[in-house]
Amino acid sequence: MPAEVLVVEDDRAIAEMIGIVLAGQSLRPCVTGSGERAITEFMRSRPRLVLLDLVLPDIDGVAVCKAIRALAPTPIVVVSASRDPEMIAAVMAAGADDYLLKPFTIRQLVKYVDAHLPATSVPTPISLAENLAEAAPVRSPQVMTPNRDSVPAPVGTGALQRSPNM
Repeated sequence: MPAEVLVVEDDRAIAEMIGIVLAGQSLRPCVTGSGERAITEFMRSRPRLVLLDLVLPDIDGVAVCKAIRALAPTPIVVVSASRDPEMIAAVMAAGADDYLLKPFTIRQLVKYVDAHLPATSVPTPISLAENLAEAAPVRSPQVMTPNRDSVPAPVGTGALQRSPNM
């Protein structure tokens, strides 16, 4: 299951672009433009990363950051156009992990996400048979050709049998 990333951004174009980039990185974006909804959504879904704008229509990003940080140590990357040193200091003091300045490139966004998204656990290998002697041989799927000869199916086709009528 892909990791969920909470995107808190009230500018629809930026939110959509971030969502597309995240989906392209095999992540599941959850987008909201409201600070209140962001806190509610965070409690509901417990995402693995938060991308947070500072200027929101209902409450500011510093308050959202404080509320999320009080709930969990989830990484929070602020994504904002504000260059105000006091605002940046306030959000970092509220618990933000990093600050990505707008405008940003897709490459920069991916770099920040990769840097702050916790690594997933390594999957445990699946044992197919306890004893190799008990394992059934794996055979290539066969495809029936129009002249009814059976030939191995090309790898990746998923074809098991084709009748001459197909």
